Amino acid sequence: MTMDPAATAPAAAAAPAAAAAATAAAPVHASNLSGTRFEAASAVGDPPISPGAVLDFFHLCESLKTTRRTGWIEQGIERCESISDHMHRMTLMALVLPAVPGLDVGRCALMAAVHDLAEAIVGDITPSQNVAPDVKHGLERDAMAQIAAMLENGPQAQRVLALYNEYEAGKTREAQIVKEIDKYEFIVQTFEYEQREMRLLEEFFISTRGKFKTAVVQDWVAELYRRRDAWKAVHPELSEASSSASS
Repeated sequence: MTMDPAATAPAAAAAPAAAAAATAAAPVHASNLSGTRFEAASAVGDPPISPGAVLDFFHLCESLKTTRRTGWIEQGIERCESISDHMHRMTLMALVLPAVPGLDVGRCALMAAVHDLAEAIVGDITPSQNVAPDVKHGLERDAMAQIAAMLENGPQAQRVLALYNEYEAGKTREAQIVKEIDKYEFIVQTFEYEQREMRLLEEFFISTRGKFKTAVVQDWVAELYRRRDAWKAVHPELSEASSSASS
């Protein structure tokens, strides 16, 4: 049978459109977002953690949701963010990093999600508490060991520990960028509190200057400073009040 080219043209034209629509409608899986892969512990997969142990871990994580960040409490900020608030927005920031060769965006997000996990046990220790850095790190290492034991020291626990230790070591490209995101999220929150409280918290911006080395994070910081400078220009009385308080 001879096909009429005119009759087949609409179908041929519709095929790419249908394929594009199907692609757009298809769910995006985490495995499509980065090169991150967690290998199963064996050919039959990871052994499950007991439901009781998992629930104990989830209950422990509640303290991340309810514990307020110490630095803001010391500044007298009411209704300030929790540890979990900070970790969650950091995770979202990591997810919107541009995918470039040699950078595992998914691993950055996972690292951001666990980087303060030890604080579920030790709390948010700040420099004002005069805890020596080696003592602080020791407390946090012990806390992570407790969390790993809670997760029955299985493959799941080892994944969490690997991400946490990678962040702490700060040697990989992913860890270094997540550390910058940690500081960036901090000054974003600072600016938000400045606007809400109508007062300047200049010392927090000063403490992070020169700490951003990655081009994309530097761009984010520059935009934040641009908006903050514009806001300060509209409220010169805040700068005057800050100068008077520091003199």
